[in-house]
Amino acid sequence: MKRRELLLGAGVASAALVGCQQKGKRGDEGPLREALRSVRDPRPLVPASPRPPMRPIGDTSHGLMLNRAAFGPSAAELQRFDELGKDGWLAEQLKAPVHDDDESLALRWRLKGLEVFHTPAYELRDTPQKVVMEQLGRSAILRATYSKWQLRERLCDFWANHLNIYARKVYSAPTRPNTAAELMYLLPTDLTHVVRQNALGSVKDVIRASMKSAAMLGYLDQQVSDAKHPNENYARELLELHTMGVDGGYSQRDVMEVARCLTGWTIEDRFLSGLSLSGLFQDGLPDHKTGEVYFNDKRHDDGEKVVFGTKIPAGGGKKDASTVLDLIAAHPSTARFISRKLVRYFYGDDEHSAGLTEKVAATYQKSGGAITAMVHTLFTASEFDAAPPILKRPFDFTISALRATNALTDGSLGVQDHLTRMGQPLYEWPMPDGYPEKNQAWTGSLLARWNFAIALTSGAVAATQIDTDKDAAGALLSPLPEFSGKPEERLALALASPDFQWK
Repeated sequence: MKRRELLLGAGVASAALVGCQQKGKRGDEGPLREALRSVRDPRPLVPASPRPPMRPIGDTSHGLMLNRAAFGPSAAELQRFDELGKDGWLAEQLKAPVHDDDESLALRWRLKGLEVFHTPAYELRDTPQKVVMEQLGRSAILRATYSKWQLRERLCDFWANHLNIYARKVYSAPTRPNTAAELMYLLPTDLTHVVRQNALGSVKDVIRASMKSAAMLGYLDQQVSDAKHPNENYARELLELHTMGVDGGYSQRDVMEVARCLTGWTIEDRFLSGLSLSGLFQDGLPDHKTGEVYFNDKRHDDGEKVVFGTKIPAGGGKKDASTVLDLIAAHPSTARFISRKLVRYFYGDDEHSAGLTEKVAATYQKSGGAITAMVHTLFTASEFDAAPPILKRPFDFTISALRATNALTDGSLGVQDHLTRMGQPLYEWPMPDGYPEKNQAWTGSLLARWNFAIALTSGAVAATQIDTDKDAAGALLSPLPEFSGKPEERLALALASPDFQWK
């Protein structure tokens, strides 16, 4: 956080403490009150009068794009969408930066307080597991709810699930067999340097970063793979789930050869590593910070390999992994598989999805796997306007409900406990395929969703409050029959309706 922002926060907080009591509503504030609000409230400021109306749930003029490329409409997002139009809004979103410098001060302030993202992995192990998991979930909820770069957050959600890592898995230290640690301590680094930094980059960059992720290597047991015992687990999932797909045209022999190419890549776990104590280690290897990925040439199979029919000469060392990545990224199966996953996530699955997949795959080939180009092709294709409905996954439903009700939340256990009851505790899917894509997988969570809608609108979700403005509630409910009830009851009914459960 910049120094002037820290001083601003201290200044406005001090002013509040000495008794400044200006009255006003959100959107109609004095300068000092507005400055104070900018520190404590991450919600975008919307003018109080005239207030942009919430559209009916079934309004397709904006709903399809904002429910697919964003985590649902909010008053501020609707206003921006109307100002720019569909094409302008999409073009702006595709230019999202990697950094958070232009997010609201309040959002940055809250994210800055999540210490798991600012603490080295080897120091983080002193933090209780409950705190680590809570802060991981809080970051995801805050960003998805309040970020101005909604498409970037959508793509972060996509890649985090595509490259799924089970946070509670315990992995074995490669050089200390009797030592183990939980992956959750490595996950903040993965989410930052693999997912967030590459979400709008290229597919090749995302996969390259994942191949050097300690969390991913520990999850799929790559850290114990060596020349004598190549571990096929990571090699298989790299091909089957991360790039080419189960029908990608590779053979079991290819899996074995890729595993040989990747031997030697492991996780630093030696005692006192990273302290730059020259002469401490007797294995001839440079020391790295605990939890970092490095290449141990003594564990690498340096013989000749053949992958997809291409000969990789002996003696390649650490370059073998880069050669494998080049072959994978250039393979047509990778273009099709990644495109199919993007189409299922943003568009859905029907008789037109295959044709749309081919269009996105063609863009992959032309652009070298540029994610922004692929997403642009997807959202501007003629098929997109007739996209089939998708049942919101619990995280999607929860965030869209918070945005639709203009909720103020810290994203802590009050919200996270409901996600768990709905069947989607964050970063806790044990299998490497990520949370299910098919609608049928989530129909059993409807009762828990209704309970969340009631809890949210009645103020029963801890550290979360909503905007129960009657006009907003009425507009949100416009597709439903009118009934005499409190605004919060009508909002609960709207959030529990089929129109809101689907996007």
